[in-house]
Amino acid sequence: MKRIAIAVVAMVVVLAVAMPPLFGARARSLMEDQLATVGDSLAPYVKVEVSFDDWNIGWYSSTATVSLAMTFESPALQADMVESYSTTLPKSVTLYHGPILFRPSPGLGWGSVEFVVDSSVVSELREFEEATGVAYAARGGVLVGFGGGLSMSMDVPGFEYTQGESDLSGTEFDFGGLEATAKFGGSGGNIEVDGRFAGVNATIFPMQFAWGRTTWTGSAWKDDRIPNLWRGRGRTEVARVMFSSSSEGNTYEVTDLRIEGDNEIEGDFLVGTNLYEAREARIGDISLQDLVMDLAVRYGLDGMARLMDVAYFDSLDPERQMAIATDLVRERVDFAINRLGFMHEDRQALASLAIEFRGDELPDAFEIGPNADFMAMLPLVTANLDLAFHRELLGGLGTGQMDGVVRMLVREGIVQESGDDYALNVGFANGGLTVNGDPFEPFELMGLLGGP
Repeated sequence: MKRIAIAVVAMVVVLAVAMPPLFGARARSLMEDQLATVGDSLAPYVKVEVSFDDWNIGWYSSTATVSLAMTFESPALQADMVESYSTTLPKSVTLYHGPILFRPSPGLGWGSVEFVVDSSVVSELREFEEATGVAYAARGGVLVGFGGGLSMSMDVPGFEYTQGESDLSGTEFDFGGLEATAKFGGSGGNIEVDGRFAGVNATIFPMQFAWGRTTWTGSAWKDDRIPNLWRGRGRTEVARVMFSSSSEGNTYEVTDLRIEGDNEIEGDFLVGTNLYEAREARIGDISLQDLVMDLAVRYGLDGMARLMDVAYFDSLDPERQMAIATDLVRERVDFAINRLGFMHEDRQALASLAIEFRGDELPDAFEIGPNADFMAMLPLVTANLDLAFHRELLGGLGTGQMDGVVRMLVREGIVQESGDDYALNVGFANGGLTVNGDPFEPFELMGLLGGP
């Protein structure tokens, strides 16, 4: 028994001495490999290289300096940004060894890196830290788990900043703080993100601005069927956005804003959808409730692939640009506003719009260019608009002149009455316009609006 106990103690001692450095070596290797994979996932838009230098190996943690180099490969990006950027953080970062990690957050893994951006790294931040009392401007972390993949996190502390003694000339800034995470997996081919922003309030006389609590979550992944395009879905919620100016006397405010986006592949088409909702929007004294806009776009996969090939990476001569534009126009496109509506004092407005363009039916001789016959495109367009709104809505919104125009169109039979609502249907097909199902000439409407 004594021999077994001695053997166990010896094994524990060996593991305690040997394992941390082994985890450190493995953590360094995985960290460099995973960061290289994340950098590769951004190609060909941006080339990113991250390297750790000047390693100082410790027992449970090691230190190193970090070098970052970015090269913008796209001519389109280079037109607006520098071609490359590189820097070396002058302060060593710390690599913590697993298997049990406590920083930057508790968990299991091969290793984690924590880095802080403060005045010791960027000397220009010293004045900001002294004015706000914060210890750092931002803090980040990178974790390599046992199952592979890589996680990144960042937080920015909240702070208050005041300049000037008078409310009529001063500046006040209250930043609530931000936390965000990103998880990379599948050899960098997919990303999951989420975050929380506590909000910001700013006063720069005579203007005031507020952005309330915001949360977001989303995922993105590469699809081999469309090179260079990331597919994904996401959701963002904002409690409040407000802007006011005492000099103008108006306040603009949106509350409980929600934005959702998604794209899917259906057969030979890429379908993108976006949903925008808000509980209330205020413009001065006018309040709108239950605002909604639901959009959808459907476009051919082949056309989208060609568009992604040339949009960012090709510096093309005009002739080649026209040829590519011709190819892109020869795709079938569907655009729809499935719902567009709002309420005002229990009076509703609701609309929907559907547009189809059958570019795949264009004549073989059609080409985009100075002599293009754009009239040949009209027969390939089909559109339908449905609109309904309460009779008293426009008057309640203070648009009396527009209300008068609508009443005149009702008398002419163009706008129809349906209970308490006005309704209108406009269609376009085969180059002809219809209103409420009957053929209609636009010149008739121009004559009515123009008066006698």
